[in-house]
Amino acid sequence: QSWTSGYLGAGPHTIRIVHATGSLVDIDAVASLSDDIPPEAIDDLAAYLGSYGGNVDLYWTSPGDDGATGTASNYLVRYATTPIDSPAAWDAATPVTTGVPAPFSAGLSQSMTVTGLAPTITYYFSIRAQDEEPNISDLSNSPSATASLPVPLEVGTHDNTDLRIIYFGSWSSTSDPNLYGGSANSSTALASNVIFVIDGSQFSLVYTTLPTYGNLEIYVDDVLLLTINQSGPLAYQQSWASPNLGAGPHNIKLVHTAGTSIEVDAIIVNP
Repeated sequence: QSWTSGYLGAGPHTIRIVHATGSLVDIDAVASLSDDIPPEAIDDLAAYLGSYGGNVDLYWTSPGDDGATGTASNYLVRYATTPIDSPAAWDAATPVTTGVPAPFSAGLSQSMTVTGLAPTITYYFSIRAQDEEPNISDLSNSPSATASLPVPLEVGTHDNTDLRIIYFGSWSSTSDPNLYGGSANSSTALASNVIFVIDGSQFSLVYTTLPTYGNLEIYVDDVLLLTINQSGPLAYQQSWASPNLGAGPHNIKLVHTAGTSIEVDAIIVNP
């Protein structure tokens, strides 16, 4: 059996192993690992508008484990609204925690999609590769791209799970047969918001009322339209309808501004 320490930096190091519990411990062999060559820095990272709302697609050539040779162990990916061109900028950038692929062997094309970004905002990206020690590569180049707008919701009723409805902040999912489609999303923190685009002249929000629910601000094309209070006795599939907004598309943003929670059960788009 084998246990490997984390990366200790350049040696020499003095190691002490102490029998702490149990009747016996065993030392069969000790191996000294000396890989101090980091992966090569990525210099061809490219960023493009994603195909879904709030997405940006990244493309690059995989580095090696030792410089340009072998296969690295993992990638670290970060984004910011300013260039990531220094260690301080890297430390301040936001880590990407989902969708990061495992490295291919050196010299192969790789890609990934960064999701959950605010549509129409321009972001900068950077990737670093790590080996098993873990030695870490220098910063990659830092290209930028604007996160894509959601694909519009067409005329009809759309459940809270529709991928074109993008949630930001803290949200939880609730399952209940009384809800439209059997589920709803509830905000659990003030300033949490949801963005979608409608291809119609009017929309309705379907939601639940509860005594602990609070206020939801509704913005249409970046202008505050009004505030809905979702507080009240328990009642499922309540509905609020917007006035006629004129021919679409229209950008809609809903913001949780008061109360412990607000809910999005479904969105109805009218011609």
